[in-house]
Amino acid sequence: MATMDNKFSTIQVEYETEKLEAVRIYLRDKNSTVERELADAIESVFKKVVPVAVRGYIEKKNAPPPKPVTSDQQSE
Repeated sequence: MATMDNKFSTIQVEYETEKLEAVRIYLRDKNSTVERELADAIESVFKKVVPVAVRGYIEKKNAPPPKPVTSDQQSE
């Protein structure tokens, strides 16, 4: 899950124009986009190749800080 602290990189891929247009047409029918499908694909690759411990570290590192406990919450 992305947080505000995450930095993002852009990936460029060369692909045949006619094929890309066909993909866009058929993805439109499925209410999707090339960008969404590629983001899902790279996430799948990430989960496949990056060890679980490293993924857990990244998730903890990027998690929002816990909210401080207020005096109202302490008295409950």
